[in-house]
Amino acid sequence: LRTILREESNPAGWRKLFVLNRIVDSSVVEEAAALILEAGHAVEVIPFESATYRVLRYRPEIFGGIAYFGSQHFLAKDPFCQDRERIWACAEKIRYLMNINGARNHALAAGRLSSDWTFVLDGSCFIPCDGFTALKSDLERVPSAPYLVVPMRRQSNQDDFAASDFTSVYQEEPQVAFRSDSVEQFDEIYPYGVRDKTSLLNRLGVPGPWCAWAPLTWHSEHANRSRDRYLFQYASTSVLRLTSG
Repeated sequence: LRTILREESNPAGWRKLFVLNRIVDSSVVEEAAALILEAGHAVEVIPFESATYRVLRYRPEIFGGIAYFGSQHFLAKDPFCQDRERIWACAEKIRYLMNINGARNHALAAGRLSSDWTFVLDGSCFIPCDGFTALKSDLERVPSAPYLVVPMRRQSNQDDFAASDFTSVYQEEPQVAFRSDSVEQFDEIYPYGVRDKTSLLNRLGVPGPWCAWAPLTWHSEHANRSRDRYLFQYASTSVLRLTSG
């Protein structure tokens, strides 16, 4: 956060909103909010309430009961499938604690009230100065579309952003910008770690490996085509994802 507040420019004068999402340590929330406000940006807090979290439960009965996770049928599956099923059994608690799509939608709702476009960026995303210029040009492109799909590149070195490569390459899950008249948002049924963003990309018809993933046997995804399907454009530049160390 300090790196973004110190290093990220804003040549077009866009409004920046930082959402502090279910951070457990209240002192961290206070410190982060103070830094954001001092830098002249907006901040909103989605609080973590321990009493609310405490009553939430694991739901192994979705898979027939806790014994399933020690069964030969479960153990024969590949680790990726095992992880997804474990996460879904814990989804009630993960949805609250991580609240990834809840926070994305919170930011999107705020942006739609005040802006023509809203970039919903994951935590630690950083836009280089030239990136703002390129993205502004992308938004002014004619004919326009209600969604802009923005690639993301992971930044291993946080010492020299001027030397960063932010050309448009799709090797990671992209970010998404929404025009104010777009109809889509993120589906909050998906917990962090199981298609939380790719469910939206799939509905919009954005090509990627998620298009070939098998349906979740425990969750119906039959209504997965958006009425805005294929109404997106690709950005001409990437955002950077800063390393967590």
